[in-house]
Amino acid sequence: MNSTDEIKEKLLEQIEMIKKLKYYSEISIQNNKKLSNVEKQITKDITHNTIDAMINSTNFLTNESQTILQNAISLRYVLEILIVTTLLRDEKGYKFVMYLGFYQSQILRQQAMIDELKLESERLDKWNEKWRAESLEYITKNGEPMPTGMRDRRQTILFKEFSRLELNIYSDLKNLESHTFSGLSWRIKNEIIPNYQSKIEELKKKKKEVARELVKEPVIKSLFPNIGLQQSKVFKEISDKNGEKGARSWFEKAKDANLEEEYKFMYSLTSNLSHYASYSMMTSNMYGVDEELILLRRLNIYLKRIYENLMEFSQIGKNIDDLFDGFGIIDLIGDY
Repeated sequence: MNSTDEIKEKLLEQIEMIKKLKYYSEISIQNNKKLSNVEKQITKDITHNTIDAMINSTNFLTNESQTILQNAISLRYVLEILIVTTLLRDEKGYKFVMYLGFYQSQILRQQAMIDELKLESERLDKWNEKWRAESLEYITKNGEPMPTGMRDRRQTILFKEFSRLELNIYSDLKNLESHTFSGLSWRIKNEIIPNYQSKIEELKKKKKEVARELVKEPVIKSLFPNIGLQQSKVFKEISDKNGEKGARSWFEKAKDANLEEEYKFMYSLTSNLSHYASYSMMTSNMYGVDEELILLRRLNIYLKRIYENLMEFSQIGKNIDDLFDGFGIIDLIGDY
C-alpha cells in the first residue's frame, strides 16, 4: 500500500505535467490549420482557464491544516472539471456552450449583487427613519435637539445594532460611521449600484460583439444551423439544452460523461460532510488515514483523465516532443 506521502509526490508530478499543457496546447492550437482564429482563441482560453482552476483546487495537497470537509469539496470540484473536460472532448459544440455561458452567468451574478444592494439600501432607509423618529422624540420631550455627545453615542449604538442584526455587503460599522444610514444608502443607490449596472452593459456589449463574430464561423453554421445569420439567436441556440428540463444538471452531465456512479458517490460523500446535520455534527472533521488515502487515490485517477482529456481537446499529438521540433523552447517549459 502506498503511503500518503508517496501518493502526494506522484500527484504533484501530475500537476506539473498538467501545467505544461498550457505551453503544449498553445503551440498545438496555433499550428492547427483546421481551426479558425475564433476556435483557436476559444480552445486556448478554455484550456488555460481549466488548468488554472484545477491547480487552484488542488492547493490543499500542500496545506496540512485543511480538513476532510475542505478536501472532499475540493475533490468534488476536480471531479466536475473531469466531467466538463470529458464533455469538451466528446461533444463538438460544448466548447462554444461553455465559452458563451460565461457572459450570461456573469450578467446574472452582477444582477444578483444589484438586487441585494437595493435591499440593503431599503434596510438602511428603514433604520434611518428609526433614527429620525428617535431624534424627533427627544426634541418633543426636551424642547431642544439631542446634545452632540449623546447624539454621537446613540448613533454608534444604532450602527452596532444594525451591523449585528442585518446581513449586508457594504454597511459595516466603519462605513456607517463615515456616511450614516442615509449617506450610505445614497452612496449605494447613486455610486455602487451604477457601477454594477455599467458592468452589465459592458457584458451585453461584449455579447453582441461575440455574436457578430460567431455567425460568420462555418463551424457554427454546421453545429448550430438554426442560427443562420441572426446574431440575436447566437446565445439562445448555443446553450446546453440536453437536460430533461433544458440545461443539464450536474448529474445529467456526469451521466453523459459516463461518470454517473462516480458522481453519485462523491455527491453523497460531500453532501454528508458539507451540510450541518446529524452526520457532520457527530463526525470528526479531521482525517483518518484511510479517508485521506481514498481522496488522494481518487484525485490521482481524476488528474490522469483530465490530462488525457485536455490533450485530446487541444489536439496535442501523442508524442509531445514531436510538437516542439524547430521551436527551441523545451528548456523553458522544463523550468515552469
